[in-house]
Amino acid sequence: MKIELTSPMATSVLAKRIGARHFGPDIPVNSVTAVDDVEVGSLTFWQSYDPLPDDLPSNACVIVRESVLPRVSTEYCCLVCRNPRLEFVRLLHWFEKEKQFVSGPKGNIHSSAKVHPTAVIDSGASIGAGVLIGPRAHIASCCSLGENVSIGSGCVIGHPGFGYERDEEGVPVKFPHFGRVVVDAGCEIGSNTTIARGNLSDTWIGRHVKIDDQVYIAHNCVIGESTMIAGGARICGSVVIGRRCWIGSGAMIRQGLGVGDQAVIGLGAAVVRSVASETVVAGNPAEGLFEKT
Repeated sequence: MKIELTSPMATSVLAKRIGARHFGPDIPVNSVTAVDDVEVGSLTFWQSYDPLPDDLPSNACVIVRESVLPRVSTEYCCLVCRNPRLEFVRLLHWFEKEKQFVSGPKGNIHSSAKVHPTAVIDSGASIGAGVLIGPRAHIASCCSLGENVSIGSGCVIGHPGFGYERDEEGVPVKFPHFGRVVVDAGCEIGSNTTIARGNLSDTWIGRHVKIDDQVYIAHNCVIGESTMIAGGARICGSVVIGRRCWIGSGAMIRQGLGVGDQAVIGLGAAVVRSVASETVVAGNPAEGLFEKT
């Protein structure tokens, strides 16, 4: 995902803004991206102490640690500082304050959608044909709901996720969120479920996914087609769940993990390691019981 700026910003200006050391060419930055989406003219950050990926494009700008610098190509720009993620967040806040981000597209509500009078649909939200939205649901402007999606009462779809970076005094600084929540056709989302928008990428709910009441899905999660998630499950940030999975009631899945196709997560399981396809896990911490046959 690319978040575009209204006008290019020189990397030397950005370096001065955050007190970073400028290394490499002074290039114009016209967008902000996650490191996986970086392209020419993009600004991103690399929090790891490991070397930068080999496939970074030239004329991109990456905020990095000093220890990474000796292994950096001179074809792209680096802003060198102690905490790349924190300085990246500070630049995002500055861009917002200076109104440097391009506004998102206008939303629309299909004429066949049925929205309860007490529901709140923010401007910018896209609501497809045949969508049903229940009482007191809140659909934020970053949301796109496909055809025949059903949203239960009290749902909150598209709020910013729980993302922070501590500053030098230990105070948490909010990571601004720019991603969407995309809910594909045929999904059903139960009452009082909350789905967070992505930060630099989208939260994605695949076709025909069924989500029970009081489920929480954090930022940047991807839920595969026809997966079912039972009541009270908690899915942390950037979890990728495959197709036709079953996530049991009260299950918790740690951030950044993967769950393969047709896996089963048992009732109340605490998943702390990725789960292979067609595997059944249960317990706290969750352990494999057997492979499906």
